Order: sequence, then structure tokens, then C-alpha cells
Amino acid sequence: MGVLTPLFRLPFLPIQGVVKIGEIVRDQAEGESHDPATVRRQLEDAEAARASGEASDADVARMQEEAVGRLVTPAGGEPRLPEGNEPRPPAGDERRLAVSNRPRRTGRRGNRS
Repeated sequence: MGVLTPLFRLPFLPIQGVVKIGEIVRDQAEGESHDPATVRRQLEDAEAARASGEASDADVARMQEEAVGRLVTPAGGEPRLPEGNEPRPPAGDERRLAVSNRPRRTGRRGNRS
């Protein structure tokens, strides 16, 4: 069976090659967008646009938020939090957790044999 396996895989080699090239391009693009030098350049461009009057303060704030967000968020992942800053559950979850920690009532349930 080992001799026939490469023969059956042969038609799929071009597809596997295209997928591999796509993965390489994706990784390269993510690496460049999360590069601190790229983010610094975008922040400098935003400040230059504000100084020349091409962008309003709201536009510059949005551009800065997007640029810094790429530094904080790893490629394809959740935002990183500084050490010691664990996310807090929403207010509704805190109440639900408090309720679930109450002692349970004990008593007869009316089990009939």
C-alpha cells in the first residue's frame, strides 16, 4: 500500500502547494501588521495628517486606536492583558456566581417508593 499512496496523492499536490503559499502570505502579512515599526509609522502618519489638517481629531483617534490595537492583539488571537489584569466577568455573571454559591436547601423531596 505504501507504493500506491504517492500515486493517489499526486493529483492533490498543486492544491497543497497553493494552500501552503496562502499560509505563508497570510503569516507574512500578519507579521508586518503587528510589527512595532509599522505601528509607529502609522501613528506618525496620523499625527502628520492632523498637523496638516487632512484629518480631524476623531479620525486621528480612530487611526491611533486601530494601530495600537494591532500591538495589543496577537495575530488571530485574543487581546493580551498586562500582567495581573485578568478580565472581569460582566455584572450579570457576578450576580449569578453569588447565587450559585448559596448553600442548598435540605429537606424532604417527597420521594415515593
